[in-house]
Amino acid sequence: GGGEDEGEGKDEEEREEEGEGEEDVDPRLVLDAPAVLGGATPRTFQEQQLAALSMAPALRSLKEPGLDKIPPRLGDVVSLSPRDHAEYRAAMLRRDLVSIESLEKGLSLKKKGVFEGGLEVVLKPAVDPKYLIGKESWETYSYYDLANPSVTRKGRSAAQGIMEVAAYYAERALGFNRKPPVVGRAISSKLFFRGDDTPEGKEVLAMDEFFMPMAIVPWVTRLETFLPEQPEAEVLTMKETIANSHLDINYLRGLAEILVFDFLVDDHDRLRPNGNWKRQNRQVLFWDSGISFDHGPRGKEDGSCLDLLCGPKNWRPEDEEAECTRICRFSRRMIDRIRELTPESEAGRRPVGEGHRSKNKTLGSETCAQLPSDPLWPVFDYAIYYQRLDPEDMPLGSYRAQRSVHAAAEEDETHHRSLIHVIAADFCRGLDEKAAMLLRHVDDCVLRYGESEVLF
Repeated sequence: GGGEDEGEGKDEEEREEEGEGEEDVDPRLVLDAPAVLGGATPRTFQEQQLAALSMAPALRSLKEPGLDKIPPRLGDVVSLSPRDHAEYRAAMLRRDLVSIESLEKGLSLKKKGVFEGGLEVVLKPAVDPKYLIGKESWETYSYYDLANPSVTRKGRSAAQGIMEVAAYYAERALGFNRKPPVVGRAISSKLFFRGDDTPEGKEVLAMDEFFMPMAIVPWVTRLETFLPEQPEAEVLTMKETIANSHLDINYLRGLAEILVFDFLVDDHDRLRPNGNWKRQNRQVLFWDSGISFDHGPRGKEDGSCLDLLCGPKNWRPEDEEAECTRICRFSRRMIDRIRELTPESEAGRRPVGEGHRSKNKTLGSETCAQLPSDPLWPVFDYAIYYQRLDPEDMPLGSYRAQRSVHAAAEEDETHHRSLIHVIAADFCRGLDEKAAMLLRHVDDCVLRYGESEVLF
């Protein structure tokens, strides 16, 4: 999200090993050879950037301020119409910056900018700049073809922008209007690091200009930071009735909705009391999804990401090894929407008949159908993942991939991690699989407590 405090996950310690025989590749132009949505011909990073530049001009220099009808700061996220989203996105896609400055809030790399007309924004890199100036590149694989599909995102602190873009389109597919407009765009390295006196900034400014893929988010005002407490947990986990709790029912719906959304986009950042719980005009926002899709397209293979439904850590047992309690009360409007977007074949047992199920539109297809409208299309394949491997599973397939194998941070002698990209189409499929997993849990709750108690 843009504006206010942003609590973000810390980047893991990473040891880089230099391989011999590295190809002489222009580091400004090649990050990898990602596959486009649907697994078609891979595109180099240069080709992706050319595509981005054709959809929206790169930000390269500062312009004089001008007048504009768009409010300088976004004051009410929930009331934005589709036309409002389109106007904000058009401004962020086409206008030039008049100023840019460092933004120290939170742990992620980001800057605050002002567009022509006074629109204030936050700019978050979609790729860690060190990979745009280094010589590493990695293979792109289908998640579903991996021998061990256990992956974790790499470089999350410096590359939160790409999943901010992806999560925005997932939220638009759901239609809940709880995220501010987001759009991808390219920005000159000279402009993004302008006046940056950090060692990294000085290094980049001394180099030739290159373009950085970036997520742009409007600055949002009138935000309230909060943290759900035990009374809310007791209601949503069926330990207390809604009537006896005296809590606002719309507030409770909002809590249930954001826990469901975090599961669908695999965002674990709200587990900690880090300031990412935000509401505006008493409406809970789906705020800051920069480290979403943390474990690849479908979350951890053991299904434990469903524990995101247990809520933040202050709802859970102090013993982290103890089993937590997943919520069993859900927003009817959200569950109906997810059912509408869940294929019959994925839904499994379905005791509750609410919600019309379309045979053609799914959460994954509706999310990914929007991606070609973004300059960073196909979006997901910018992300870099660690794949955890047993030695017998190597090599992954190519000499380049073998040379990219990194020892695990704990120097485990029996496991290694290889850096890879995952094709975008897999994330569309993964969204549908997580939606089906969620509905199975909801159905179990209905069997146990009854539909009238579970859906409200």
